[in-house]
Amino acid sequence: MRAFWRAFNFCRAVRRLGLYQAARLSWCAAYSDEYYRIRVPGVPLPVVLRGKSTDAWVFSQVMVCEQYLLDLSFCPRRIVDAGANIGLTSLHYHRAYPDPTIIAIEPDDDNFRMLSLNAAHTDTIHPVHAALWSEECRLRFADPSDEKCALRVCVDDQQGNIRGVTIRSVMQDNGWDMIDVLKLDVEGAEREIFSSSSCDWLDRINVVVVELHEDVAPGCAKALFEAARGMDYVLKWRGENLILRRRVTLNSSPSAGHESR
Repeated sequence: MRAFWRAFNFCRAVRRLGLYQAARLSWCAAYSDEYYRIRVPGVPLPVVLRGKSTDAWVFSQVMVCEQYLLDLSFCPRRIVDAGANIGLTSLHYHRAYPDPTIIAIEPDDDNFRMLSLNAAHTDTIHPVHAALWSEECRLRFADPSDEKCALRVCVDDQQGNIRGVTIRSVMQDNGWDMIDVLKLDVEGAEREIFSSSSCDWLDRINVVVVELHEDVAPGCAKALFEAARGMDYVLKWRGENLILRRRVTLNSSPSAGHESR
């Protein structure tokens, strides 16, 4: 069965990337100890990945399987990519929509370096070295030995070296009164984010794309649905992600039209 899915995913990569790039992705992911580059249609420069890492798996999810593809009736301009990893979802939105502003939030040092490298050729992706949380505080990794795509943060006000930021502070820092797309792949931190006593910001977001991690943060789904209670959202699953889309799309106010970047 594993061989079948490997062959199926390779064929899908060939369809998206072409034979040479698909073969290069497969070989480098398994055997290369160095950084390698994969060309993606619609992205001006090759995407940089780390050999023998989870980068190829994340790449396949985002760029090949298109798990973050959204069926929207509007063109999103303000996007927050929380848990940006090496920037692949941000690049996906960069190529999918004309001239968005994307705030890509990533706490891990090595991931952030890769994110900054992959975003360097764009004017739309703005990397932020931090972790999204329910309040502004100091955080640390619960287990630094976790895979780079599965690092979890927790509060450590004494020795935490990771800056915790909130949705509200991200909006304030950028002069936004609303967000078109909020993508969350934050390895369980969504429970803290949606359990916050002040989730009024959720009513200022058009689309939430969230991967729920009940295995490491039991109760995160309950926190999300309690926070969204009374709001008029359409729910849809795509791959591992739950998508909440407002039935009536918000527009930014004229006074909040200026971007701070």
